[in-house]
Amino acid sequence: LAFLGEESSGASLDCHGGIIGISGRPPKGAPPTIQISSVRGEDGKWSVPHDITIRNCKIYGSIRIMGLGPNGEAENVRQSSLNRNHTEFAQASAPSGIVLDNLTDVADGPAPIYLAPWVTKVTLSHSVINVNTRGSGLYLDAETGYNIISGNRFDVQTRNREVLAVDGSAHNVIENNIFTNAENGGIYLYRNCGEGGTIRHQTPQHNRIADNKFTYQDFGHPKPAIWTNASQ
Repeated sequence: LAFLGEESSGASLDCHGGIIGISGRPPKGAPPTIQISSVRGEDGKWSVPHDITIRNCKIYGSIRIMGLGPNGEAENVRQSSLNRNHTEFAQASAPSGIVLDNLTDVADGPAPIYLAPWVTKVTLSHSVINVNTRGSGLYLDAETGYNIISGNRFDVQTRNREVLAVDGSAHNVIENNIFTNAENGGIYLYRNCGEGGTIRHQTPQHNRIADNKFTYQDFGHPKPAIWTNASQ
């Protein structure tokens, strides 16, 4: 299911408890179950989706929201990072005003919810993230910001990563969430050094992290629940 460019702005999907996707491990290279992304036109300008709502769905697979590229190493992202006004331009070129509410996300494989660089004003609320992933359960990538993560339950098993990664993401609110058995770490804040030659402009600052609950069973020495200067 893809929401692409400005034409998808204002769309609303209410599944009323219905299912999107197919259970089981997705095949290698499979696209995300739900994708919300900007599209570059032939004139070089970016068509940007905004104000999209998805609620009351059970989702098998991943949700990916992206602007200039799928990750911090994309060539469009690298080129933009060479400019002084990089953060302002890139955030204006990425999706914003996205609401994900009352979802159940079941995934086995890639990071279930990924906010690619410069995505802003995403709300994830009243949802259950029930996944076994080789990455993090929720990833807020470089220059993302002003997102609200509230009232969710993270039942996430990772190989060796934290549940919620705040990688150079700023001005977010992360509150009233439950993290169960986060043995490899709960919420980690850091800034990567710039893979793929991309210059990181923004630090993980001005984030509000409050009233989250971490529960553990049968883990004698779990990694930190919250780490404000993690190294990746």
